[in-house]
Amino acid sequence: YVNAGKTFKNKVVYLADDMDLNPGWTAPKKATDTVTGNPNWTPIGNDSNKFQGIFDGQGHEIKGIYVTGDTTLLGLFGGVDGANSMVMNLRLTNSYVEHTGETAFVGGVVGYLNKGTIHQVYCKAIVKSNGTQFGGIVGRAEGLVEECWFDGEVYADRTDATYVQAAGIVGTSWSQTGTGKTFTPLTIRNCLNTGKVIYNVTTTSGAGAGLGGQARL
Repeated sequence: YVNAGKTFKNKVVYLADDMDLNPGWTAPKKATDTVTGNPNWTPIGNDSNKFQGIFDGQGHEIKGIYVTGDTTLLGLFGGVDGANSMVMNLRLTNSYVEHTGETAFVGGVVGYLNKGTIHQVYCKAIVKSNGTQFGGIVGRAEGLVEECWFDGEVYADRTDATYVQAAGIVGTSWSQTGTGKTFTPLTIRNCLNTGKVIYNVTTTSGAGAGLGGQARL
């Protein structure tokens, strides 16, 4: 739907019940552990078509996401776009998100949040990346991230990067156009990170933290 062009702009999508997308499957406890099974998830939203509506989980849980690849937007949602867009009231557990390419926005819940809101979301997942900008909740964000809790592991695995930005909540709000560098407006409010942020990198520039890896808050 979304990836094919149905963005759900000005629409509300409700999750009516808990969802186990991979019955019997267990995500690894650490990013360095072996992953069993096969990838089973295509992120909602991509470079061309991002989710523009409101996704209300109504307090329900989604578990069993296993996604891996080298696309530029990776997570439960690849991209969420627009001032009226929102992901809210959701639990994401027993999940594994791994990016195998280079430059990308990777998050457990949302890869790239553009001017939207993430509200009351809990995430217990492994987020592992060879890329440069990733976080437990959101990879790159402009907008509002509030009352969110990350309790998984963010693992940066890169040996040849110019920079790496990773954190438990939001990886970065920083962007670059040519030689210019800017920080997009971002508010992180009442969020909690009890997960791990691990750097296995060799880089000339890096930023890692519990809430925002490289962000002007």
